[in-house]
Amino acid sequence: MCKLNHQSLVTRNSKRKALPRPSVPVADPVDGLLTREDLQQPVIMNLVAWGVFEPGDSYQLSWNGKPVGEKKYLSDEIPGDELTLEIPASLLAIEGEYAVGYVAKDEVGGQISPSPEIPLIVDLTAPGAGLLAAMVFPSEAQDGTLTSDELTAMGNVLTAKVPGYAGMAWGDRIESFWGSVPGPQHTVTPSEVTQDRVMIDFARAFLENLGDVREPVSYTVTDRAGNTSIPSLPETFELFLAEIPNDYPAPVCAQADDGLIDDADARAKVAVDIPQYPNPQVGDQITLYWGSATLPAVPLQAGDETSDP
Repeated sequence: MCKLNHQSLVTRNSKRKALPRPSVPVADPVDGLLTREDLQQPVIMNLVAWGVFEPGDSYQLSWNGKPVGEKKYLSDEIPGDELTLEIPASLLAIEGEYAVGYVAKDEVGGQISPSPEIPLIVDLTAPGAGLLAAMVFPSEAQDGTLTSDELTAMGNVLTAKVPGYAGMAWGDRIESFWGSVPGPQHTVTPSEVTQDRVMIDFARAFLENLGDVREPVSYTVTDRAGNTSIPSLPETFELFLAEIPNDYPAPVCAQADDGLIDDADARAKVAVDIPQYPNPQVGDQITLYWGSATLPAVPLQAGDETSDP
């Protein structure tokens, strides 16, 4: 009789060597990554009742090959019924890569069978660590300005390089900013990780919509786990993309209304007024030409851009 019971336990134990594979639905199916959002709620492992068991048999989470957490017991389940195990939050608070499964135990005979394991990754570190380098722009724009002609020569696209950074990985989302205005976004590919750089394109339509502004350009990186970097070092640019009119209004000289500046006019200062022109901006440099003579440029002051003249 004892020999028969022993054979029965061995048979049951051999069946348990092929336990069904578990799953963690919220984990990334590619590599088992858990996001920060996933970690804000209980993380559950799903499994099913295996083929040969007895009421009272137990199952328990396995973490890197060691049983941990709550042990649960089978009662009136049948093979294929859905079962769950909650992964303790204390295990998920530590960054790392883990092999996770469960163990089934015959509580009468004491035999233990492990399930196949699946990977889980807990990533709590933001990309770039404490520093993200500034974008690198083409040589034509490295003087801090970008003109319409320069942009035309570039094919109407300003392409900037984001240098490789600490923790760079496929799936990272790079978000650019021109001042406070969100710019193009890009998702890092495996080949870009190998090349240790990413290229970001700023199209003419986007740049023209900003207007002729002087703003810092920067970016942030958010990885697949939802960790967001600090802002990168900025690179400041001044845009000069507005079309320059070819029909500026003529200057106004009241002392020459009669077509002549006489000696009396000349002994007093001759005032030349500049009528309002299209798209005036503070800081515009206004240069007056008197015949072949060029007078010093005068910057447009705040409040004068709407004056006429």
